[in-house]
Amino acid sequence: MILKSKKINSRYGDNIFVRSWKPEKYDKVIIIVHGLGEHSGRYKIFEEFLKNHKVAIYALDLPGHGMSDGRKGDIKKFDRFLDYLEDVLIHVRKKNLETPITLFGHSLGGLICLSFLINRESKEIHSAIISSPWIKLGLEVPKYLIGIQKVLVNIIPSFRLSNRININDLTKDNDINFKYSKDQLVHDRISFRLYSEINKQIDLVKERANRIKIKTLLYHGSDDKIISINNTEILFFDELKRSLEKYKEQSVSLTIKRKGGVKSLNVDVDAEGKIGYQALIPSLSQLSEMGIYNLKTANYSFFESLPAGYKKAKSKLGSYVDQFKLILKPSTGAYKGLGGFGAIGNLFPAVWDWEVFWNLTAFLSLMLAFMNLLPIPALDGGHVVFLLYEMAVGKPAPEKVMEYAQVVGMVILLSLLVYANGNDIARLLF
Repeated sequence: MILKSKKINSRYGDNIFVRSWKPEKYDKVIIIVHGLGEHSGRYKIFEEFLKNHKVAIYALDLPGHGMSDGRKGDIKKFDRFLDYLEDVLIHVRKKNLETPITLFGHSLGGLICLSFLINRESKEIHSAIISSPWIKLGLEVPKYLIGIQKVLVNIIPSFRLSNRININDLTKDNDINFKYSKDQLVHDRISFRLYSEINKQIDLVKERANRIKIKTLLYHGSDDKIISINNTEILFFDELKRSLEKYKEQSVSLTIKRKGGVKSLNVDVDAEGKIGYQALIPSLSQLSEMGIYNLKTANYSFFESLPAGYKKAKSKLGSYVDQFKLILKPSTGAYKGLGGFGAIGNLFPAVWDWEVFWNLTAFLSLMLAFMNLLPIPALDGGHVVFLLYEMAVGKPAPEKVMEYAQVVGMVILLSLLVYANGNDIARLLF
């Protein structure tokens, strides 16, 4: 197949970079729309696969990607993606007057293609293939980030952050991941504005999906439950991690449960003990269905709720004390997970839930009560220490000691505040 590249002029006056792979004779055309942060050159594998199938391939670099013009990871309106795709489609149709054209979109490109099929009355498209479209993220975006984004998109819309894509989650093929990490045309930026525009478009696509009238193949990975590794039963995620650690840079046999059936797969474990998948955290109801938890509903009268509440509070406080001990042990690395206001905000769900709200309210109240009892000057626990001293000695501590102790206590508290919120900011930016 012959590789050609060209920059075509868009309706906005900037350039769109287009690659094409064409055999001498072909009777089909595919237009490829890539995902966030990547570019058309990564789809050369299509050329290798389709070279004997009489298929011509055109692949564009989206604005702000690859060799096309535009600011990386930013766009003013999502509709501009559709305009650029339409400009490329017109260019391709001029070169292929009668040949059927198929759209192929992956990730963000999948969302763009779906939106194009819904909102543009184009008779030029014969069919579409949509690969893992961005209509839902596999990664859970922290709720505090969503809240910050909703505020800052109106203040600094073009400000860009990392898109938080983990290279090792792209594929289990380490060679491809390595090439991706070294690719100078790949970027990891996304602006508040682009993220907001994508979310708006996701809602519109879900709402208007029935408008798609052409033949469309949509495919996505399924939710598999790993049952065993090399015939060793796996029940919990930590067991999976420990098992994979034993088989670094080796091939293992996985037994998985998929759609009610059981299937065996041979997969390669990389040098970090990973197999290239995104773990999903099941809900309590799902855990119950899996037989891990046995959920029961208990109803209490007003007076019965008092001892039950005391027991629950005691259990929660004990759990929090245990977690605090881990934070104080550097060897555990638990201090790295310490968070501030952002982490607290992220605890709350995106939609209102009375049970979650009161559980979190109770948890935060207990947490503050526990923190306040710590023997740190400036807290009630510190005052208790000085009162005990006064009771034991018969006179209050010297005023200078009290003064310096208060200063030390405030320094400790402010340092914790800066460190916790600094962790939030670091997770936001990186």
